[in-house]
Amino acid sequence: MIQENIKDTQKTVNFSVNGTGYSESSPEILEDTLLNYIRGILKLTDVKCGCEKGFCGSCTVMINGSAQKSCARKIKNLQGAVIETPAFINSPSLSRFSEMLDRHGAVQCGFCFPGITCSLESKLKNVEKPSRKEVADALAGHICRCTGYVPIIEAAAGEGIARGRESDNAFKNICRSPVREDSASKLNGSALYADDLQFENMLHVHVLRSAHARARIVSIDADDARKASGVALVLTHKELPGSKKFGILKHDQPVLCSDKVLFYGDAVALVAAESLKDAKHAASLIKVVYEPLKPVFSAEDSLAPGSEQLCEEGNLICAIELKSKTGISSLMPGTADASRQEPSDGRTGGFVSASGRFTLPVIEHAYMEPECSVASYNEESGTVTVYAGSQNIHAEKEEIAEILGLPSEKLEIKLMHTGGGFGGKEDLTTQPYSALAALLTGRPCKYRMSRDESILCSTKKHPFDINITISADTHGVFGGISVNALSDAGPYASLSQIVLTRFATHILGPYTWRGYDVCVRGARTNNLIAGAMRGFGVNQACFAVESMIDRLADKLGISPVEIRRKNMIEDGKIMGLGETASDCSGLKKAFDAVLGELDYESVKAFNTAHENKKRGIGLALAYKNMGLGNNSPRDNCSVRIAAAPGRRKLLIFTAASDIGQGLYNILRQIAAEASRLPLDAIEIIWGETRTAPPAGVTSASRQTFMSGNAVLKAVGEFTAALASAIAANYGLAPDEVKIEGGRIAFPENFKNTGRINDLWNYIDKIEKKEFSVVCRYEAPRTSELCKAGEENFKSHFGYSYAAHGVLVEADLENKNFRILKIAAAHDTGRALNPVSLEGQIIGGVVMGLGYAVSENLKIENGLPDRRGLAGMGLLKAADVPPITPIIIETPHPQGPYGARGVGEISTVPVAAALCNALREATGLNFNTLPINLGANGFKYRN
Repeated sequence: MIQENIKDTQKTVNFSVNGTGYSESSPEILEDTLLNYIRGILKLTDVKCGCEKGFCGSCTVMINGSAQKSCARKIKNLQGAVIETPAFINSPSLSRFSEMLDRHGAVQCGFCFPGITCSLESKLKNVEKPSRKEVADALAGHICRCTGYVPIIEAAAGEGIARGRESDNAFKNICRSPVREDSASKLNGSALYADDLQFENMLHVHVLRSAHARARIVSIDADDARKASGVALVLTHKELPGSKKFGILKHDQPVLCSDKVLFYGDAVALVAAESLKDAKHAASLIKVVYEPLKPVFSAEDSLAPGSEQLCEEGNLICAIELKSKTGISSLMPGTADASRQEPSDGRTGGFVSASGRFTLPVIEHAYMEPECSVASYNEESGTVTVYAGSQNIHAEKEEIAEILGLPSEKLEIKLMHTGGGFGGKEDLTTQPYSALAALLTGRPCKYRMSRDESILCSTKKHPFDINITISADTHGVFGGISVNALSDAGPYASLSQIVLTRFATHILGPYTWRGYDVCVRGARTNNLIAGAMRGFGVNQACFAVESMIDRLADKLGISPVEIRRKNMIEDGKIMGLGETASDCSGLKKAFDAVLGELDYESVKAFNTAHENKKRGIGLALAYKNMGLGNNSPRDNCSVRIAAAPGRRKLLIFTAASDIGQGLYNILRQIAAEASRLPLDAIEIIWGETRTAPPAGVTSASRQTFMSGNAVLKAVGEFTAALASAIAANYGLAPDEVKIEGGRIAFPENFKNTGRINDLWNYIDKIEKKEFSVVCRYEAPRTSELCKAGEENFKSHFGYSYAAHGVLVEADLENKNFRILKIAAAHDTGRALNPVSLEGQIIGGVVMGLGYAVSENLKIENGLPDRRGLAGMGLLKAADVPPITPIIIETPHPQGPYGARGVGEISTVPVAAALCNALREATGLNFNTLPINLGANGFKYRN
């Protein structure tokens, strides 16, 4: 039998791909996967590589009419197979279901969609009008991290949001939902992500990572690796041309380690070779002698007296302490001061408190596109160009230039389509290494992380241990809040300082308190690096405080609704840190909208009629900053706007990253509305540091507000500057020429017969060159955190507000529960694009739900679970309950046309609302996430 198998592998395998026949007999090719064959040999990039373990579904193709994962099929088993890739089934036009997804605005980052189209076309081809369940079943083999699946299901089932829906008919181009310009290319696979790039003579990079969680490096011997076949470069710390360390806030992470390693993801050496196989082989020949040191895997152990210090800076990465000037001792029961306090109605009485401890897990971003970058070197100009997905290309430009030892003008970044980010693509990952290899070899170099390497090396959501006590007087008016929290920040700083600051400022919630005492610390350990993730510390804060509010209400004998109504902020009221609340009326509207979706009477009736099944309603309120705010550099954003001969379009050059949220579509809409041009006369040219000025990071729900305002301002400045130039050309005063809607208006008495009234004709015939304006928008000023409590203190220039309500049904006998409904109301300001807004809300709700019920990146002795994505508890389409997104429009006075950001806050209140609902149904407190792994033993099923 063994001999027969050997002979079988030597046979020729014949198959076709997209109608072209292929015959393969090489044992190496026959043992390889169809995914590697399609991408590596055929150079077809419409099939995406997400996990290489048959889990995520991004690589799905059609084999003999059946949707299958190409990473799980070997060439040797494809005799006679007819293989069709997403580009083929979407040619010459979008397929049936792709067209529906496109028309209904289901696409976000797009990385998973080519594979999804194959599954929908294969599994539903004979179903004229599929049900939601049939669509969800067709998606069973796919992970989509952005959309929350609901937009896909609705679109494919023919129930999607009708195109052209208006939220305000006073406008022509905003408050509508035009089809995204990049949607079709993401569906057919032609949209290019970094790993899709192919350059002639390109090398492949592999990085040797640490063999220990903590160790001293005794020696590194790379001689054998340098002699290995196909090797062009082996690099250790000794040969680095520039900065030896990198990091967003603090340069503390080694580019290549020299004397010690602090976690398994530390980079020790770089190899660039003709093939990835050659690079990996050479890396295995590098001899690194380590002296293992005792690692620290617990944040508590890290900060314990006498603990082993992991580096010269010590084990405390950051600490945030916020205390009200009045203190809180008089606001807590059991103290002499508290007994003398008067409740809000003036009657004598004391305070009631509730305390709890919450343990929250490490979470992986799980964006479907693993990190990848390609770099090239231009010998003539001495310039390195890096192609990558990113959340902040100009910041990366400066940081990478330092590592290369080059002036920043010798480095260019070109943003590729980015397959999800959620904060995880703020930090550098592959970019320094591909850039170093390109600079030192003079050849194009690609570095793509495997999914396992991505999980090991990228940043994670901060785990937290939170102790919290809150109090209220006997009438339910909040008194004080005391918080002591500890987070495992991993070995390096990343963005922990700011994440923990957001936790500290937001754990007060959208409520008024009489006093607060908050302390949160980030400990250095030898676990994985913690950094930015959607919610940015506010998810953890919201979960703790909103859970405690329900428990305090119970003690007081009042309802969760009443206690929130008594204490929620209103315009003119003082927020937790002494900031005067403004523009927050949408919070109450959102709360009322959610309550209108939930039927308390039917829950009571159900619970009376059932002994072993109980229903519960849970609520949670949230607020989340827009923009960088306190303890951050002054927030600003720039764009360049131009008109060029032959283009007949207004060109918007932006460096802002659209990682799926639909930013570029919104900027087009804003520019069209401001200029009175049709939407198709606006072109967004995105993602080049050479042509677009800095726009700042795509994070903190800031880009719609910041880039939107920059575009709005730029259109005005461009129009004024061009009108002035036209006036000068015709000998008129600057204010005598007006431009609107592509037409040039002259004074009525201006009789020049040679004048040109069409803007584009003027650019073509008179200007004859690009006319452009660079515009910088400065965000409203905010205060330093140290000034909290002072007069006119302003923590952030604006907030988004949300209220979530969850209805659950718990089976008390079998200890499982299902979610019957999630109502998610968000004050979005003016809804510039309702479809994109609802997509962001739903996607965020589902990500928050995963955090609540099932997600957990298990880390043992410094190493993540080796099952990869399959071991993380990521939700699939069939796991998603009914979600009702509710848009509340209270325009922000400083937002572009009144818009607010919504990308992050949609994840924030979900977990608390769900656990409060379960508490109502079961009578149990839920102190640990995810629920599926908690001590109460309840499991989510849907």
